[in-house]
Amino acid sequence: MTKVIEQNHLLAWVQNQWSLPAIVEAEAVSGSSGQVLRLTCGDGRVVYLKQTDSAERMQRITAIQEVLQQHGVRVAVALPAAGGERWVTFERQLYTLTNELKGAIISELKPEIAAVYGQGLAKLHEGLRHMAIDHYPVMDFTEQLMGWAIPHCRAAGDSLGCLEELEAVLEEMVTAGIPRLAQLPQQLIHRDTHPGNMVLMDDGGVGFLDFEISVAGLRIFDLGYLCTSQWISAYQDEQKRQDWLRLVEEILRGYERAGRLPEAERDCLFYTMCGIQMIFTAYWQGEGRADQAAINLEALLALMRVRACLLQTLILKFNNSQADRTD
Repeated sequence: MTKVIEQNHLLAWVQNQWSLPAIVEAEAVSGSSGQVLRLTCGDGRVVYLKQTDSAERMQRITAIQEVLQQHGVRVAVALPAAGGERWVTFERQLYTLTNELKGAIISELKPEIAAVYGQGLAKLHEGLRHMAIDHYPVMDFTEQLMGWAIPHCRAAGDSLGCLEELEAVLEEMVTAGIPRLAQLPQQLIHRDTHPGNMVLMDDGGVGFLDFEISVAGLRIFDLGYLCTSQWISAYQDEQKRQDWLRLVEEILRGYERAGRLPEAERDCLFYTMCGIQMIFTAYWQGEGRADQAAINLEALLALMRVRACLLQTLILKFNNSQADRTD
C-alpha cells in the first residue's frame, strides 16, 4: 500500500488534470506492465494511473480501446484530461488515467466459468480484427521458436538430463508444427491473455486490461496462452490435469459460441501451446533461472504426454461442436 501523503505532489497534479474529487488512497498494482497506481477517490470512484515511456505506444493502445468499445468489447479506456488529451506529461514522464472495470480478477480458472472466458476472447478477436496492423509490432512466432526458444530449450534439457525425450518433441515441432503455424493468417492480438488481464464482470461477461504488448500475430496464440497459463499449476497433479482438460474444452466451447475457429487454426492449437511452453523455458534459461526453466520444461514434456487425451477429448468434441452449429 502506498500512502497518499507520500505522493502528494503527483496525486495533486492528477486530481487537477482529470478534475477528480480528493484522492484518499493510492495502491501499487502488482503484475502489470509499467508502473500502475490504483487510486480511490473520496466519492468511491476508482481509477488507474499508469506511467508509460512512449507516446507512440499510448496512441496505439488508445486506438485499440476505441475500436473495441465500438464493437461492444469491455475494456478499460484512457480518460481525457482537462485539455482533452488521453496522456499527459508530468516531470518528463507520460501518464494516462483509465476507468475501472467492475468485476473480479480470478487467477485460477475453473471449468464451470471457462466458457465465459472463451466467449469473451472470441469477441475480443472479432473486435481486433477490425484494426489495421500496419503500425503495430509483428510477432513472428515461428522465427521466435526456431531462432531463440528451441536452442535455449536444448540447453535446458541438456542440463536437466532429459535431452533425449525433449529432442523428440523439438523434432516434431520443427518438421510438423512450425511449418503449419507459419501458414496461418495474422491479425492484431492481445498477446498477454492470462486471467490477470481479464475481468469477470459483474454482469457475467469478460472485460480486458493491458494492451501494452499487443502485436500482429496468430490469434490462436491468445487461446494457447490462456490455456497454458493454467497448465503450469496443474500438470503435476492427476486430478488437476483432468480438470485442466475440461477447462480447455470449456474455453474452446465458449470461443465457438462467439466466433468460429477455422480448422487450420484449431489443428495448430496444440503446437501453439507447446511453443508457448518452449518460450517460457527459453526465457528462464536465458535469465539464468534454472529452477523456473526446469518447471516450464517439465510442463512442456507433460503436455506432450497428455497429447492423445487432449486431442481425443477436446479437439474431437470441438469438431462435433462445430458440426452442431452447421446443422
